[in-house]
Amino acid sequence: SLQKKLECEIQSLGITDRVRIINNVTFDRLPALYQGSQAAIYFSYFEGFGIPVLEGLASGVPVIAATGSCLEEAGGAGAIYCNPFAPDELADAMRQVLSDGNLRQQLSEGGKEHLKNFSTETLRDNLRKFYNRLI
Repeated sequence: SLQKKLECEIQSLGITDRVRIINNVTFDRLPALYQGSQAAIYFSYFEGFGIPVLEGLASGVPVIAATGSCLEEAGGAGAIYCNPFAPDELADAMRQVLSDGNLRQQLSEGGKEHLKNFSTETLRDNLRKFYNRLI
């Protein structure tokens, strides 16, 4: 399985004491996981929308996501984006986020602002405008 391969890689790098893989987290516990983190990293290269990016933004943590899919639309100004096939870019983004308090604050504020695009009211108004154009 992919997780077994990942666990083997973690062991071969000697970082088992620094990495925890958590499975089957219930929805009611997700906010605590996000809010207890220093960043939310979602590095998928093929996505339908990217709900975890929005969850990270809603939790107020910096988000690092992959370029080339819908994740840039999901994260807007609240995230840093990297090529999903360039691990060095991800490492640089992680270093930036962890070392720059101003950047973390900027991403958090940008994320909160971007989330307004997904509010019930905004979605309702956009849907109404769409239907009015059809008629």
